Amino acid sequence: MTQFSRKSIAGKPVHRVFGAALMFRIAFAGLAAVLVPVAAAQADPSVGPDVGKHLKNAQDLADGKKFPAALAEVRKADAVSGKSSYEVFVIAQFETFLNAQTGNYAAAADAAERVLKSPELPDAQKAKQTKTVAELYYQAKAYPKAISYAQAYLAKTPDDELSVLITQAYYQQDDYANAALWGRKLADQAIKTGGKPSEQILQIVFSSAYKQKDVESSRKTLLDLVHYYPSANYWNDLVNITQSSLPRSDAYEIEINRVKLRAGVSFPADDYVDQAQLLIQKGLPGEAKAVLQQGFDAKVLGTGAGKSRETRLQALAGTQAAQDQKSLAKSETQAKSPEEWVAVAEGYASYGQYAKAIALTEKALAAGGLKNPDLVRLHLGQYKLADGKGADARADFAAVKDPAVARLAALWLLIGDSKS
Repeated sequence: MTQFSRKSIAGKPVHRVFGAALMFRIAFAGLAAVLVPVAAAQADPSVGPDVGKHLKNAQDLADGKKFPAALAEVRKADAVSGKSSYEVFVIAQFETFLNAQTGNYAAAADAAERVLKSPELPDAQKAKQTKTVAELYYQAKAYPKAISYAQAYLAKTPDDELSVLITQAYYQQDDYANAALWGRKLADQAIKTGGKPSEQILQIVFSSAYKQKDVESSRKTLLDLVHYYPSANYWNDLVNITQSSLPRSDAYEIEINRVKLRAGVSFPADDYVDQAQLLIQKGLPGEAKAVLQQGFDAKVLGTGAGKSRETRLQALAGTQAAQDQKSLAKSETQAKSPEEWVAVAEGYASYGQYAKAIALTEKALAAGGLKNPDLVRLHLGQYKLADGKGADARADFAAVKDPAVARLAALWLLIGDSKS
């Protein structure tokens, strides 16, 4: 399985979206629920004085935030024998609010469920009460019940908050398949409507896919995280998981390293040296020289135990680049096949001569017969992006069909977005 950076989100506890906001909503709704029944208890003949006096005491204590004492008064009201259906209903409302205030969410959820099932609850309030029951059961960590009531509510009324709750409830139960399914629906819906998917939801989707060893879903979710919430950690994870799915070859090693260098992903001294050596072997000393210079400028090279070796390699790249650059025009004249045109184009690009690189590459693609036309088209997009032709570059990246090269193209699309 792919190894992620130390600060990777893989396997991390996912943020709980419900918390203070839910408590505020319960408190607000709960106080209203308490005030209305008490007023009724003083005037409604269906609430007897034995029950009413305890509820009035509970209300006064609750107003002073003495919630345990208020709950004790409610229990006295509940102990009164021969209570009417309405009195039982009012008591359950008090219990919902006061248990939530004292942090006893299991008792609050049970009381809220009794309110929902009471014949005294008006039909117009049943949907809202169903949502409250779902949220309280979530707080009580009774996730199956939370999911059940949330889905009952969603069957009649769309609600993003409860969709989030369901996603998190599945995740908390280690039901990663359903967590990923619900989370992906939320993310896709936000994207489809032109919005921005929640970072926490994308984290759940990624973590769920990762725990199921679903590398492709993990990669696609990281693409969203980098696009909407770019960070070094997300980029590191995305590059690592992409690299794990690529064919093992020098060509793809060079390509993924190009991405790392452009995206600002962590690139240690050994990687600079390896990339430079691979480029020299490929006949691109100009790019090797530029890579090494980038390492020296970043003070990653030339400061440690490998300073002597790195300096020698820089000198070699410089010497070969000087000779190579002088011979490029002659190489272009001698090139007769699409593959040869592509090779010369790479040489021109390594010295920043992107117009010539673009012209030769387009000529090669038009001629056909290339061994890996999608990789060549990826390079064409890179040249155009470096030449300030972002829209044209995007079109080339999007046109890539080969699965492995398309994974690289997806990274370059993100790089292009960040440069636009």
